[in-house]
Amino acid sequence: MVNVTVVCLLLLSIVACQNNNGIDAYSEGDLDRAFDYFISEAESGYIQSKIKLIEMYENDEIAENNKNKAVEWFLGEAGAGDPTAQVVLASMYGKGYGVIQKDKDNEYEWLTKAANKGYSFAQFKLAMASIMTEDASSLARFDQEKIIKKSAEQGHYSAQSVLGVLYTNEDRLLGPDYKEGKRWLIKAAEQGKGEWGLFPPFVLLGDLYAKGPGDIPKNYVMSYMWYSIAPMADSSSEVWLFGTGNEARKKRDAIELKMTPDQVAEAQKLASSWMSSHGSLDKSLHLRKWYSSN
Repeated sequence: MVNVTVVCLLLLSIVACQNNNGIDAYSEGDLDRAFDYFISEAESGYIQSKIKLIEMYENDEIAENNKNKAVEWFLGEAGAGDPTAQVVLASMYGKGYGVIQKDKDNEYEWLTKAANKGYSFAQFKLAMASIMTEDASSLARFDQEKIIKKSAEQGHYSAQSVLGVLYTNEDRLLGPDYKEGKRWLIKAAEQGKGEWGLFPPFVLLGDLYAKGPGDIPKNYVMSYMWYSIAPMADSSSEVWLFGTGNEARKKRDAIELKMTPDQVAEAQKLASSWMSSHGSLDKSLHLRKWYSSN
């Protein structure tokens, strides 16, 4: 009699071994071989291989001769209702990829399919596409703000940051709500990981406390703390809309001129404590959130 448990364990070990072969090939820089392994296992439903395929797509590591094969796989997954594949397919239509021609209508169609499944990342992308359109009316922007809030409430960190920006904008249709904006920025910062793109919550919180607008009391200690965290949270040189890590350092140094030595010591202690309690800020985990949060 065949032992079903033994057979299952053998099959699992084979899958794990093949995936490790893909990881090994990727680590060795053999991207063609890694792609072949990952797509083979992804077709068998192996989640980690799906994630690696998306990572390879995002990092533009799929060779030209494999792009059409990648398109075919993502089309199949998107057609079967996988929201992560739908978002990737939307991206392919957004820029033109492999045999896919650039097509904004198809881009929005696939984003809408994912958004309608309650997928926060797609909701966020759709709303941002509308908000960043120059001719969008105030009412349209307010409608998109509600969509972004829905995405933020599901825990999407970029949506939380953007919502913080929208609430603290003096041109907001209903007027600024600084306390609510601060609350969402802190929520984004408290996640302690992920990529913050154009709206880094640490820098924005530093700005908020430095200015003290509306019902937010000016607080140089808190401003210094958030400016200090920003360069540690992102050691790369990527450009932010509100400044780079270096710009945060400049803002921190400018605030320091207005503080007493005791206040500076307190702010440094708070920044160190915050970083210690949040551990390493890994910015590569957003792909895994696609699968774990939906």
